[in-house]
Amino acid sequence: MMRRVRASLAAASAALALGVGAAMPEDWLQRMDQAFRTADYDGVFSYLDGELSAFRIVHKVVDGVEHERLVYLDGARREIVRVGDDVSCIAEAGDELHAVIDQLPAGPYVRAFSPRLDGLGEHYDVRLKGQDRVAGRTAVRLAITPRDENRYGYRVWLDQDTALLLRSELHDQAGRRLEVFQFTSLRTGDQVAAADASPSAMGLVTSRVPPASSGPLAPPAWRARWVPSGFRMTDGRGRVDTTSRQVSTLLFSDGIATFSVFVEAAPARAPAPATTRRGATSLHTRLARGPERRSHLVTVVGEVPAATARRIAEGIHYAPEEKNRGK
Repeated sequence: MMRRVRASLAAASAALALGVGAAMPEDWLQRMDQAFRTADYDGVFSYLDGELSAFRIVHKVVDGVEHERLVYLDGARREIVRVGDDVSCIAEAGDELHAVIDQLPAGPYVRAFSPRLDGLGEHYDVRLKGQDRVAGRTAVRLAITPRDENRYGYRVWLDQDTALLLRSELHDQAGRRLEVFQFTSLRTGDQVAAADASPSAMGLVTSRVPPASSGPLAPPAWRARWVPSGFRMTDGRGRVDTTSRQVSTLLFSDGIATFSVFVEAAPARAPAPATTRRGATSLHTRLARGPERRSHLVTVVGEVPAATARRIAEGIHYAPEEKNRGK
């Protein structure tokens, strides 16, 4: 979710010049993607995915480099800070977040969408649904409806002036809301100071997210026999997490939704296969045979239905000579 090539500010300005009546739904999604990366914003938002949480997000572009700070406003003190492609977690000493930081997104706002518009219409019906107001700002509403049972539907509210995401809802096939994100306050442009994107330091410990490994695990030897139509592998490599474990990672996206596959050597007490869901995020784990028939733990996690996550996980296998589905 944070390794996309930056669009130029000139292109963003040209896109933002489009009006509500002139823009097609896909234009608004493209503008939103550009605004994520090129706009300056500072806001507080709520996020409901089975539990209600509050966050502050600050994004500032300085000399062409993105500076981003996500602050957890509930529970233990935590911040995730990004400068360009460097990501760090700042938390209280002993926070369990450090053990899994390599698998954490930079917050629900940043990972909300990464639109890839080519072929989007084959898998989603995207329509404008008029205007609304969110956080005191005029918003343009879009409905993104899946064309099959292997993905969820979305409702999004975009700021009319900047195309920033103000609110999003994620719905299952029955129309039930599984996840809700919404800004409660938002500042943009010159109102955002560069200092606000700097991390806190008082009584907290910094842990840097390890970079992806360039070792023998890339390209990955673990393959997917099946992924839903439209999903493509956007990343596949080996990496070392904060506990020095080797983890093979596959990342897939259909342009709206994403899911990840993590494969690592199974622990001595390997868990039984299981599927869990929190909000819109499904997680399925199973054991699979890897090199020299050693047992490995396969985990599929992402915003796809539970049955879809299970089917993907069941098809993950060790086959270094094959090509991944969806690549």
